[in-house]
Amino acid sequence: MAIENNSIEQTQSSQPPLLPRSAWQNQQAFYRVIIKAKKALDIAEISALLK
Repeated sequence: MAIENNSIEQTQSSQPPLLPRSAWQNQQAFYRVIIKAKKALDIAEISALLK
């Protein structure tokens, strides 16, 4: 099992990420995206309640 886990971890770490996440190093950018997503979800919830 340990050998399988190590090979999986090595495979995952050797592959480049599917999406660039360097922006996540900046907390301000991360929070900006989280707030934008929350606003979109709030609007969707309100519009669903009005129907």
